[in-house]
Amino acid sequence: MENFNDRLSNEKIAPVIAEVGLVTIPNLMQEFTQSPHGLSNHHFTHLLASYQGQWKLWNIDLLFQAQSQLGFYQQAFDATQEFLYTTTKQSQNVDTYFKVVALWETSFINFQIFVDLYNNAFDENLFCKGDGCKGQRTYNIASTIEHWAAHRNDLKHDAPHTTPLWLSNTGFHTDKLVISYIEFSSLIREISRTAEILQTPNAH
Repeated sequence: MENFNDRLSNEKIAPVIAEVGLVTIPNLMQEFTQSPHGLSNHHFTHLLASYQGQWKLWNIDLLFQAQSQLGFYQQAFDATQEFLYTTTKQSQNVDTYFKVVALWETSFINFQIFVDLYNNAFDENLFCKGDGCKGQRTYNIASTIEHWAAHRNDLKHDAPHTTPLWLSNTGFHTDKLVISYIEFSSLIREISRTAEILQTPNAH
């Protein structure tokens, strides 16, 4: 494990990494114990019988992304707990921190994919562009991650942004956007609830 002073850690590794330590992120897997099994043989057969035509494809796509999202979220959650367990203010576990960031980035990108699929499937927008709601901010964070190479060139050369996304004690950050852990988890919770509806359409 590497030992850096606070200033060096924050400037050369990731913003505020030296202060991360009191992170509280909801564990959604405790709430959605059946979500990882949404595309099991039983549910898949049920879906094929329940939906017709294009809706069959939309729903399988949405269920796949929703199931993947909860999995990515849980992997990121577990890695974050490992980082918090193995890190102190005096000694940051840098390898685990970057693993944490990569997994959360994947979760944000998957959220964006789900939103795009949902908007096209239902011919509506889950949120309005630029309205500042948690969904819009999360979507824009995913865009920053996706286009990081171009975005990085626009930042000042001395900006302490080694990654497009970083964590603080309160939430996720980019150079312009912030979303709390509670806000982000509530969005993934909504996706997981949607997955439960898709698994058993006749029960809702």
